[in-house]
Amino acid sequence: MKKGKVLIIRSVSIQLLDKLLPIITKKFGNSVDYLLLTHSHSVKRVKKYRNIDKIIEYKKKGDFNIFSIPKEIKKMFFDYILIPVSNFSGAGFLNVLIMTLLLRTKNIYIINSKGEIKKISKGKILIKSFFSFIYAIISVFLTILLLPFVFMFLFVNLVFYRE
Repeated sequence: MKKGKVLIIRSVSIQLLDKLLPIITKKFGNSVDYLLLTHSHSVKRVKKYRNIDKIIEYKKKGDFNIFSIPKEIKKMFFDYILIPVSNFSGAGFLNVLIMTLLLRTKNIYIINSKGEIKKISKGKILIKSFFSFIYAIISVFLTILLLPFVFMFLFVNLVFYRE
């Protein structure tokens, strides 16, 4: 009987997952069940992975989000959740990180395109989410603030610099 569960959220290409899966299984061994959450369009393609014990279909099209988490995984406890990322830092995968906050686990890891596995705390995910929200508010505010100047600049260029 296997001792734990590892959820891998497929947030990268199949080709990159091909490269990273052997690194993941080497790190966590054969004594755990590997579950793979993937979008509907790739379910057939990921059936080739012999190490994956269960494939869970993410039925919503588009990016992963907190409003479309499959009920099946909401009920489970995972010893580890792994998020493969296609860069070195994990930037651009905040939606997936936020989704992990609603899943039952104590250990969240990112595995980057070089195969480096890094633990990320729920606190760090919350901080990243907070700053992302603050940056969005600042961006909207600055856009509204600068919009009249942009229109004035365009108007002046259209009126005074026409040929």
